[in-house]
Amino acid sequence: MSRLADILSGMDREAARPVGVGGIPGLAPPETRRRRWRTAPYLVMLAVMAVLAAALLLRSQSSAPPTAPPPAPVPVAAVAPPRPTPAAVLARQGLEAAQNGAVGAAVDFFRQALEADPSDAETWNRLGVVLARQGEWSEAMEAFRRAIRLSPPHAEAHRNLAVALDRRGRPAEAVAHYRLFLARAAEGHPDRESVGRRLAELTGSSEASARKARP
Repeated sequence: MSRLADILSGMDREAARPVGVGGIPGLAPPETRRRRWRTAPYLVMLAVMAVLAAALLLRSQSSAPPTAPPPAPVPVAAVAPPRPTPAAVLARQGLEAAQNGAVGAAVDFFRQALEADPSDAETWNRLGVVLARQGEWSEAMEAFRRAIRLSPPHAEAHRNLAVALDRRGRPAEAVAHYRLFLARAAEGHPDRESVGRRLAELTGSSEASARKARP
């Protein structure tokens, strides 16, 4: 009994010992320590993977080509007016000289302009006008005819040629060009009335002459 009591009491004393090795408190059992050390490498691996993932992301962003800004709109350049040709410059100088009464200089300028551009009907017409002012009727009429050949609808050239023919005593030819002037000139042209009166005079006198010539 005493031996059994001693054994039981000893068992009770063993049960009452604190958890630990040799009754020393504060040390965890070997199983618990093993579990904690087993999870630590996983945490380290996760941290390393997170760092690597962040590094790869930064590298991909830095290696990507930068987005180019949209191109700026190209400004529309102002269209410069065309420079006048040498013929146009000479023709303008001839017109200015004629308006200032320098008829001889005007003839020279117009001739030089026509040497540079002989296809300008208006310059031929103006040359004929200044030649007629100088009394050079034959050359004036030839200049008017050149203008009409280059531009048949040129009403002013028809009227000027009609006046030159009328002054030189060639009324039949003058009538033809007076009529062409009236057919081509605008309705509001200031010379339509005077040309109409002169045409009526010429046609009336020619009709009267024709009646007198009849037997």
